[in-house]
Amino acid sequence: MHITINWTGTADRLIETNVPVVYRMDTSAPQYVVDELLEKLPDFRKGYLEGELPLEEYYGYGPVQLFRSSFVKGWDFLLETIHDCRRQ
Repeated sequence: MHITINWTGTADRLIETNVPVVYRMDTSAPQYVVDELLEKLPDFRKGYLEGELPLEEYYGYGPVQLFRSSFVKGWDFLLETIHDCRRQ
């Protein structure tokens, strides 16, 4: 899992506080946290457990739609930027 933070307001505050950097990439979430997410969030269960998301539901699955729409938005922005630069 990863997270992206806003530079203004979050990253600059972290830099100012100078908190120690701790490598946690190989640290799993505690099982009680995973269990609670599995219990309370059906979409988490579908995405987390193998075999829970039927193939026919994949394209309509919220996180897939979000990723796809974010990618398309970025791609369209790039094409528009290239077009604008070529017009100049």
